[in-house]
Amino acid sequence: MRVTTSIARYRAGVLSLALAIACAVMLISAGAAWAAPAGEEDVQPLTTPELIDQAHASGQITAEQRLLYLAYAVYAPDRLPAALEGNAPWFGTDVVAELQATAAAIEANQGELSAAGTNEFLGLLRSDAATVCDQEDGANSLNSANFHLNYNSIGGGLSPQIYADSLEQAYGVEVTSYGWAEPPLCQAGVGACSSTNPWNRYPVQVADLGGSLYGYVTSPGGDYAGFMGDNPNTETTETAAFASCMVLNDDYSGFPGGSQFALDVTTAHEFSHSIQFGYGDPSPQEAGMWYESMAAYIEDDVLDDADDNYQYLWPAFDVCLEEHAAYPDVYGYWPIFRYAAEQNGGTNVADGGEDIFQAFWTNVGQGQRGLAAFDNALATKGANLNDTFHDFAIATAFLQSCPNGSPYCYEESAGYEAAAGMPDVHGAIASIGGSQAGSVPDHYAINWIELPTSGTYAIALTAAGPLRVSIVAESGNSLNVTQLTSAAGQNSATLPAYTPPNGATRVLAVITNQRMTSENPSSCSSTSYTLATEAPSALAVQTDGPTGVALDPGESKVYGFTVQNVGADNAEFALSVTSSQGWANSDNVPAKISLAAGATRTVNIRVTIPQSATAGTVEATKLTATSTEDESVTSSHTIQTRVGQAEGAFLPIIIRGREQTAPNCTPDPAGETSNVNDSIRICFGQAVTGSVSRENDPADVYRIRFEENVSVSITLSGNGGDADLYLFTPGTTDIFEDGYAASSDSVSNNELIQGTPLESGDWFVVVYSYEGTTNYQLQVNLATARAPHADPALSGPPGRRWLPTAPENDSANPAKAGTSPFRQLDK
Repeated sequence: MRVTTSIARYRAGVLSLALAIACAVMLISAGAAWAAPAGEEDVQPLTTPELIDQAHASGQITAEQRLLYLAYAVYAPDRLPAALEGNAPWFGTDVVAELQATAAAIEANQGELSAAGTNEFLGLLRSDAATVCDQEDGANSLNSANFHLNYNSIGGGLSPQIYADSLEQAYGVEVTSYGWAEPPLCQAGVGACSSTNPWNRYPVQVADLGGSLYGYVTSPGGDYAGFMGDNPNTETTETAAFASCMVLNDDYSGFPGGSQFALDVTTAHEFSHSIQFGYGDPSPQEAGMWYESMAAYIEDDVLDDADDNYQYLWPAFDVCLEEHAAYPDVYGYWPIFRYAAEQNGGTNVADGGEDIFQAFWTNVGQGQRGLAAFDNALATKGANLNDTFHDFAIATAFLQSCPNGSPYCYEESAGYEAAAGMPDVHGAIASIGGSQAGSVPDHYAINWIELPTSGTYAIALTAAGPLRVSIVAESGNSLNVTQLTSAAGQNSATLPAYTPPNGATRVLAVITNQRMTSENPSSCSSTSYTLATEAPSALAVQTDGPTGVALDPGESKVYGFTVQNVGADNAEFALSVTSSQGWANSDNVPAKISLAAGATRTVNIRVTIPQSATAGTVEATKLTATSTEDESVTSSHTIQTRVGQAEGAFLPIIIRGREQTAPNCTPDPAGETSNVNDSIRICFGQAVTGSVSRENDPADVYRIRFEENVSVSITLSGNGGDADLYLFTPGTTDIFEDGYAASSDSVSNNELIQGTPLESGDWFVVVYSYEGTTNYQLQVNLATARAPHADPALSGPPGRRWLPTAPENDSANPAKAGTSPFRQLDK
């Protein structure tokens, strides 16, 4: 490319600046060496992008110069100032994505670079000599079964065939064995593809990337990578899939582990990016952590003994999950994916834990945001994000080896500890009577607080928002876990008397913040808390019990309540039972029980649903234990039982073969209300997010216009607690009456109502909290003829779903009198 005088001067200015930076870096390096003469092993390794970003953050270079130096690092490493060359290897997919986005903005006349900077920048990224990918073509090519390899020369003692074999190894695990979708190949006229891939193989270019860049995947790049929309290799229809290409370094001899090791790690890592591009990620794009930490985990699935991802341990656990954007944390959260895989089918095996990640990228390709996509992917294995993340926090704090600490363990925990040590805790209470204040961000972050390992003490939590806390004691190869809060999280909770097990060497309060206000948050807010210990009371009692279930009319269940003397003295307690509907049988409950200090007694209470019970009715059964010595010492626990509809009585069905048209609609501004008169208008296809809490915000009410005989589908998903979905007819004034249609899954927040209204008007959709706090997403769509669980968001264990019709004459609720407004049809 001909260099004009202005560009030559621009480059001269860049080089002058490079000399200034070099001097500054030399001074910093000299100071660091003087302060820490222990040797090079004590110097924190930094990548080239880190050094460039540090120079920008300190004001040594401008934003424009930062982009140019990043472009040099990828496309012209010999022109990068030595002072900005890092001493740690790095992957380039995220950097190249930023550079390509900048180039696209410039070409759309939206760039912010100077004229000279623009010419220099585009000269690096847009070369007519680059057709295979975005580096200039080499003189040689090699085809393997699934890859087209282009290169000039290959160093490091390797050959083109070895490169091809390494790529096929990654393909064999990720596509052939695991069944992940093969990356699509460009077809002329499809999406933005102007040319058809002539090799019918995935394009890979081998180029001089300098001494520290492993490689990268990009789209666009060359003539055969670009936007396609749908990936023909999946069973679903995507809207943002890309055909991509890969660039590998032509010499890995200076990389950790040697040439072959570095090559294999790179192909495993980067080919997972090729697959991610093929599923697509509709705007807004997911956080980089999902891409890079998951790719770092996949290295382990392709190369179980490589352990190259150990270099990224440990990330900052007190930062919310999606805010790990910088190196090394953007790669370093891979243990959450390793843990999820180990606990849900295992690693390095088809149809095991890898199913989670296949489901995750399928969900993302269908437009689900990161946190919801991961939660729904876990649901395919009967798990969920809240429990998985909290259990992961316990496992990571102690690094127990499996199977001893199961499920709070890792297969390779000894390797993690040897490579990076134990993760740092966030505070400590050294003795009974002490306390620790802290804060933990929402959207999945962790705090660990050390507690005394001996003695008996009370533990109290006070927090500005709901937190989930477990008290975990380590004794040898076992962990003893005691819940301080409910699984849904609480603002305050007390454990009246806690005694670490004999031989406990470590006790931690494991605190997670699973509050979620967005499935793809732009930022996270912290919840402050205080954890305090004190001497236990002489008299104290605690009651507990299982989670309530949904029962059909005529069914019964025996609930085992527990009463524990958590005081320091032996004591007697009076027991009493209340039943909101009179359906609980307390005949076998003793009037009084005596318990030694620390002892527990189980009290069984049977709840029977009468045949005449109405669907949706809640029976609240409460057991209260009160000290006979001091009536102020008391504790109660309530279990709620919901009445379902007898199975087989109703079906969620839709009218088939009818053209469906949504009415014109303008939604109200976002908000929440539990009042029918102030209900928020929503429209078909609109994704609505909100939060309901059993304690202080039990219901959110929305209104939507339904037309007669137009079939509808209403879906609810969410995290935390247990929320249900109700539908009410036009004219409803009281949402706390029974709804016409309801969906209640006793094991998740995934709810579905399908049906065909026979009455036009404003219907009311209600999200109701049955237990705890739920952050939810609600959507109403025109129904299509498919199975209720076909949507990935509705995956997981099936619960009870019903679409009831009203009785012919319901005098208790005038709004329901007469014929049901829902049509009951055959399949």
